[in-house]
Amino acid sequence: MDNTKPWVLIPTALRTHALGHISVWYSAGYNVGLFVDNDAYIDEDVRGYSHLLVAAEYPGVWKAWNILAKAAIGLGAQVCVLAGDDMDPDEHWSGPKIMAEYIGHFPILDGVMQPCGDPQGKDANGVPAAARICGSPWVGQEWIERAYLGRGPVNSDYNAFYADEELLHYATRRGKLWMRPELVQFHHHWSFGHLPRQDYHERNQLTWQQDKDLFEARQKAGFP
Repeated sequence: MDNTKPWVLIPTALRTHALGHISVWYSAGYNVGLFVDNDAYIDEDVRGYSHLLVAAEYPGVWKAWNILAKAAIGLGAQVCVLAGDDMDPDEHWSGPKIMAEYIGHFPILDGVMQPCGDPQGKDANGVPAAARICGSPWVGQEWIERAYLGRGPVNSDYNAFYADEELLHYATRRGKLWMRPELVQFHHHWSFGHLPRQDYHERNQLTWQQDKDLFEARQKAGFP
């Protein structure tokens, strides 16, 4: 792999839609790291796009991101993008160009950069979903190694929700957040009408209240 390129880290069950998105990241100049549920079928096309492939029992998106980030750093990664398997990279800027801007802004690789130009999911105030959370953030080596007492770039105490919202607040409080409305990492999320809702979305919903309670407690404590 070429570590002058950023790494995109994607947990996936490799449903039909995933490979198409993975190939777009690859073509846009990213090293690709995948966390694949060990029950999923891994074909040769997937292996061809993968610079890092972890196949294990799926631990949830936050833990999978942390595992992939630590593994990528072990392979020499400088900058990683934490993405879903239903997301695409910005179609106008290559991965290495965006990475150079990240390094220019965070020269010791210790910040969080969130492309937030995806216009979908606007709230009552007209703020899109991508600007309310860090749902597809760029993070550097120093952030990955030091955030959350060294556990990884995101708080993996959550089940399926709120870690991306906490990351926005957590990075903001540390003066390490850079929001980029001119960058679009388009999210083909089921709630925006792009894909059918899957059975695992239903299962995840069962943990929403628990995650909300944890978020509110941590918010009250100042996200320690």
